[in-house]
Amino acid sequence: MRRLLVLLLPLAAAGAEPAPPLLPLRDGRVLHGRKVERRAKEAVLSTDFGKLHVPASELSGKAPAPAPPLPPLRTEKTRWLLIEHDLPEERARLYADQLDSFFEWMVSVYALDRDRVTKGAPYGVKVFRRREDFKRFQRENAPDIEKKGQAFAEGVAGFYSPGHGKLFLWDAEGSHGGFHLEVAKHETTHLLNDLLARQLALSLPTWFDEGSATYFSMFVAGAGPEPEDHPGAAAEVLGDLDGKKPMTSRELRSVPWENFHGREYSWGWALVRFLRRQGNGGAWGGLLDYLRTISAGPVTDSEERRFLDAAGFKSSPEFDRAWHEHLKATRTAERQYVGTSPEILGKIAAIAKPLPAMARDFARIGVSLARVHEAEPAVVYLRAALRGGILDAEVPYELARALALLAAAPEDAPWPDDAVAALREAVRLAPLSSAYRLALGRQLLARRDLDAAYAELGLSLVLLSPSDDDIASALGCLRAAARREPARAVDELAESLAESAPGAAPALRAAAVYHLQDGQEWEKLEDLIERRGTGATAEERAMLAGLYGLTDRDEEALAIWREVASSDPRYWPDVVRCLLRMDRKADAKAALAEAFAAVAKAPPEQRWIRRRLERIRVE
Repeated sequence: MRRLLVLLLPLAAAGAEPAPPLLPLRDGRVLHGRKVERRAKEAVLSTDFGKLHVPASELSGKAPAPAPPLPPLRTEKTRWLLIEHDLPEERARLYADQLDSFFEWMVSVYALDRDRVTKGAPYGVKVFRRREDFKRFQRENAPDIEKKGQAFAEGVAGFYSPGHGKLFLWDAEGSHGGFHLEVAKHETTHLLNDLLARQLALSLPTWFDEGSATYFSMFVAGAGPEPEDHPGAAAEVLGDLDGKKPMTSRELRSVPWENFHGREYSWGWALVRFLRRQGNGGAWGGLLDYLRTISAGPVTDSEERRFLDAAGFKSSPEFDRAWHEHLKATRTAERQYVGTSPEILGKIAAIAKPLPAMARDFARIGVSLARVHEAEPAVVYLRAALRGGILDAEVPYELARALALLAAAPEDAPWPDDAVAALREAVRLAPLSSAYRLALGRQLLARRDLDAAYAELGLSLVLLSPSDDDIASALGCLRAAARREPARAVDELAESLAESAPGAAPALRAAAVYHLQDGQEWEKLEDLIERRGTGATAEERAMLAGLYGLTDRDEEALAIWREVASSDPRYWPDVVRCLLRMDRKADAKAALAEAFAAVAKAPPEQRWIRRRLERIRVE
């Protein structure tokens, strides 16, 4: 018997299906496929959706090790900065151009003593291409960042260390070809804040340090008299004002550094914006003038009071009304952009081949204009940048969006041919970007080119990185698959796609639910979640309870609501409402008391559940 086993084992191994090859990349991703062909300058990964040509420079050469050695760094020197990096040559020049022009502008903004600043130059910057290398460096050299919480620390993409006197950055935008370099400018502002504090013997308050970094991080040379508004900060501040929960100046300045990682960033941005723009910048000039009149001396905590006096906080209610009204006016405020007159645009359009430095400037200005929906001038600048040989994929991507805006074409409708051609160029320049393939795939789907859409959206699944919108990619690919094979059940399609892109399996599972929900196929959705049984997520179980409620199966709905609420307090309001719908007021009252007790133990970010409960009337 032992001899028979010895003979059979090799046969069984020979007949087994080989494991699909894995292709590890330098950025930490591991791509799944059917076959890998390695060539001198690239590797070709054959997938179920098509072939991916991966440049040899993007390959890690082996599976990621727990602690790989930090890569050798090259240097790029400018007037103000010495940049150590392991970036491609074009990205290194981008950092040098962007940060040097930003630093020069900020010396004037802060009215720093230029001689003193020059003596300290060049200031150190270290840029890591891989997130893993940056995070390892961060954990070893800036452990204090974790005082704000582990989740916050994991989201950090750059920091300034006064002890080292350097900036440390992860090129987070590099994976998709972006070149606004918001994180780099944010951290450079912290460096300049440190120089300001030293020159004025001043202790800067946290709201100003983080608020100014958020405000000035949106600077683009030549795009306007001030940085463009930070979209996330503006949305949060205006939302808080609409919701009658603004932060006052006194409240903002009382938040200590270790707790300053939520809405305080946005409100710090808002207060700096007010100082910079109120009265044509008079408040900002007055602030700096006042600080300079104080004789220099040892820096103490009381020095912050000087800053508060200089900023105009002597009468908080009046001051708060002024800057809150200023923020509300941003909804309709119109900005004048430098370089958007017909004469200048005509001259730019006439340049047959801009020089490289000029092309990089055109690219940055064009992207900035596209982001604020100034589509016509954005198109002129971005096309000129491409004529100048710019190889950043964000340029044709933003050009595509600007052309679609000019044609008044929404995202889910077919865009003009030149816009789709620009998307194809973005994919060509960044073939490993899931985001650009997703955009192209959506457009091909809108044009009913199902096979091509399926290929691009499928490759976007294979290429997913932690920073990508995996649900959007999964849903897009599932929709393309469903149109190609309308007779197959959506969950079967999702399982089939998961075999081709194992990393996207959870997103595809959720996408199947969204697909049926979007199509209002309630019976199929109910059947799908029921079949998943205990393997369904809490959100899916809650959705099933809602479907039961629509078909008068309240007892079954109530059982599910109670089950999910026991582990997730978000669903307690649904428990109480279900009991009220069943006319069980006594039980609803008892459940409401139980809900308040459960929410009292919930973390601070779930306080909104209590507000929902307070709006329920049991009597």
